[in-house]
Amino acid sequence: MVVTKVDKHVVSSTNAYFFDTNVWIFIFAPIAGADKKKQSVYSSLLKDIQSRNATIFISSLVLSEYINAMLRMGFKQWKRVTGNVNADFKRDYRSTDDYQTTLEDAVLQVNEILKVCDKRPDDFHTIDIDSVLASMNQDADYNDAYYIKNCENQKMKFVSDDLDIQKVNSSITLITA
Repeated sequence: MVVTKVDKHVVSSTNAYFFDTNVWIFIFAPIAGADKKKQSVYSSLLKDIQSRNATIFISSLVLSEYINAMLRMGFKQWKRVTGNVNADFKRDYRSTDDYQTTLEDAVLQVNEILKVCDKRPDDFHTIDIDSVLASMNQDADYNDAYYIKNCENQKMKFVSDDLDIQKVNSSITLITA
């Protein structure tokens, strides 16, 4: 895997990019309390890509991860505020107004993300799942290994803040802060 820092990467209109969920969280999720420097770095990359009319692809799996991450962060915050440390996400939190507000915010954020991306089918039928599963032995979780394989197949650059995946044997370019 070729690892390139955002500030060293030259965006080209011919490049295709795939942003990991963690990058979208840095850019769009104020609830995450994210690192301001990384927010700035990834936001600048996004603007640079847009200004050069390069393509950013997104899949339903990223949106699923994003919404679930926002809801789980909201749940943690709700447990802390209410002192209900033993609360169950589905049984106790989903029926609250806080859950509904967090979900509405997440949906608004997803709609903003979709404005800057092209929807891409995940091509599950073409992915070598054995290779994805083998990559999990190299410090990648299933979704990241799947994204890497998708980027390989579609010649996309992978933008992620998950440094564990650098150990995955791949031909893709990983762009990170």
